[in-house]
Amino acid sequence: MQNLIFNVLQQALFAVGFGDDDEETEKREKKYVGVANGMIDSLLRGLGYGGAAVSVTKNLLLDIYERSKRDRPEYVDAAWKLLDFSPPIDSKVSKLKAAGYMVDKYGDDMISKGFAIDNPAYEAASKVVSATTNVPLDRVFTKANNISAAMGEDAETWQRVAMMLGWPEWQVKTKKEEEQVGVKRIDRDVKSKKEIVRIKR
Repeated sequence: MQNLIFNVLQQALFAVGFGDDDEETEKREKKYVGVANGMIDSLLRGLGYGGAAVSVTKNLLLDIYERSKRDRPEYVDAAWKLLDFSPPIDSKVSKLKAAGYMVDKYGDDMISKGFAIDNPAYEAASKVVSATTNVPLDRVFTKANNISAAMGEDAETWQRVAMMLGWPEWQVKTKKEEEQVGVKRIDRDVKSKKEIVRIKR
């Protein structure tokens, strides 16, 4: 029962916040599957190295099956699931991967924004520092982003509470809400760049 309660609270706390349309129903079903999978993983890892090996193999096969439904499966990335055998190593590699992803996605912004507070280069660097030195610098940026998102006008009360408690914005908000926030941020960045150009002229 303790295992069940822990996994429900960890993975399915916000299921009640979703709507009734098909997309959200599918998300809710995925959360139920996640709860069951998390319970099985907890039980297997409690059995020692053998159980952990079975858990990693199971999750690898599940990931490959899930990727087979995509237009671009990218099966090579499924190999990263093997690192789950050692959570500390998996955590470090995941942070380095996240830092690399941010450089690929926001490389131009990192150069153009310079020493601005919202420069994604700082967050990427914090992940590298955290992965290599165990100094949790990346948590500072995560907390700052959570507070900023919680104070936003488009967040509901339960979403504000959740983000202040530590859940990231992408876990709390629906895909539609994230797209709306992204459009607003793009508009704001475009306006700020136009303002900079106007001042230089």
